[in-house]
Amino acid sequence: MHLLAEDDAEVVVLGTKILARLLVVHGSAYVKKFTESSGGFTVMRYRLKRWWDIPTLYPIIFSILFNYDVAEIDFERSFDLFSLSELFGRKSLVYPDVLPIIVSMLQQGLNTLVHNQEDPDSPHPDKNNNGPAAGQLKVPTAGSRRRSMSLTKELEARRKFVSTSNSL
Repeated sequence: MHLLAEDDAEVVVLGTKILARLLVVHGSAYVKKFTESSGGFTVMRYRLKRWWDIPTLYPIIFSILFNYDVAEIDFERSFDLFSLSELFGRKSLVYPDVLPIIVSMLQQGLNTLVHNQEDPDSPHPDKNNNGPAAGQLKVPTAGSRRRSMSLTKELEARRKFVSTSNSL
């Protein structure tokens, strides 16, 4: 649990993988003890919400939710709905105590996006004459970046973004 308090994303992801593996392999008695004795899921919710933008964490947390061994996940796959539904689509919900962690991460991401928006009353930059009509989804273009479940790919993309932002 102390690994989740680190400032390094790689340490947090690896610590979460260890916890997920422990919880899934040891089963419901261990999960019950983890939940009731130490408030483990509450601590996870608090610690992981700041890492909402690391896509590698979501399949790890879903693996706990659906009691799926994290060691069987191919993290080199793309992070999209198809990959997640292929992994967990036929699984049943086993540990619903994990849902507040996911909701907390999504809420933190939404709060961050809303807070960082320059002017909430301004129109979206993509809404011009050529943009999608109201209520329609924008189809990703060939130049848009696809997310990956791989932490190394995500960290490389972050480093590139930071270096280009700093050079401007």
